[in-house]
Amino acid sequence: MAFTASLWDIGLLTAGCALVVLLISEVVSPHYGRTSIRLNLKKLRLAAAAFVLVFIAVGIVNIVTVANR
Repeated sequence: MAFTASLWDIGLLTAGCALVVLLISEVVSPHYGRTSIRLNLKKLRLAAAAFVLVFIAVGIVNIVTVANR
């Protein structure tokens, strides 16, 4: 039994990834107490922005697809 991924599934996945990456970048912020985790927060926020852009692009494609039916 194979799982076929639709644009809706890909959009939900990218929205979830963007939310998780953005939350992690805020929780691991240098202003949030003393943490021993060394992350490049600029790259982490850039990755979250990329996920958001993909989510918006998938949403636009879904709207165009529904409008052309």
